[in-house]
Amino acid sequence: RFFNVMFAGEIINIALWFVPMICIFFLLAPVLLKIRKYKIIWISIIICAFISTIFLKRPHLFMGLAHKDGIGLLQWNIGYVIYIFQRFLYFLSAYILGMTTSDIFEKYMYWIKSNIKQLTAIAFLCWCYFYYLLVFIIKAPSTKMNIGKFTLIYLLLFLFIMLEKQIAKHKLLDKCLNILADYSFGIFFVHIYFTNLMCMGHLYRSPFCGWYKPLVATNTLKAFAFCLAEFFISLIGSILLLYIFKLLLSKLGIKNTRMFTGVTTPKE
Repeated sequence: RFFNVMFAGEIINIALWFVPMICIFFLLAPVLLKIRKYKIIWISIIICAFISTIFLKRPHLFMGLAHKDGIGLLQWNIGYVIYIFQRFLYFLSAYILGMTTSDIFEKYMYWIKSNIKQLTAIAFLCWCYFYYLLVFIIKAPSTKMNIGKFTLIYLLLFLFIMLEKQIAKHKLLDKCLNILADYSFGIFFVHIYFTNLMCMGHLYRSPFCGWYKPLVATNTLKAFAFCLAEFFISLIGSILLLYIFKLLLSKLGIKNTRMFTGVTTPKE
């Protein structure tokens, strides 16, 4: 079981849960690229993938099953395979969305830039609609708000395209965004340590853990403020941790620090 748990990755670093799942995407990537040529089949897959993501609940971390008494090794392995496959189905729509968006932006970038203000307004209205529908009408949990998340992604994309020239003119802002892009992959692996410390109250008492959770759930503005606080604490903390770790590795004579930190820099 020790090797199974280490393979799952959730004891060393919970963020490693995605490694077995992403392997499925890598294996299926050539197949998806071929299927993409057949528009009717591809559209059908997109619709099915989005429906599965909307109605499937995001699987919780699998390690909880390992703590149950009496579970056998074979049962654990079968459960883990099912867990990875469920995660694959849940995130399939996001993967396909990335492929489709890449195609659209590559082929129609001129048209998109020509109509960027209208597209941004449409994306914003769609996001407001889905947010209002899911939060205030349906009162869906965060795991069922994926349409809102997808429209928010497009809204942010359109905003960045619309403000691309303005961002390039502001050297400080452009540098900050470049740093964020360089550190983004590494942030994914270490941010969990900061969120855990916040839940334990060592860095900052997270209102989404423990006794304060019901109070935040009744106040949308307060919940939003706390979300922003947690976001910036985990973001800045992760970047500082990765930067310090990168410096220490450099002092030890290790040139390819990206192998250990996941940080991409122009110098490497």
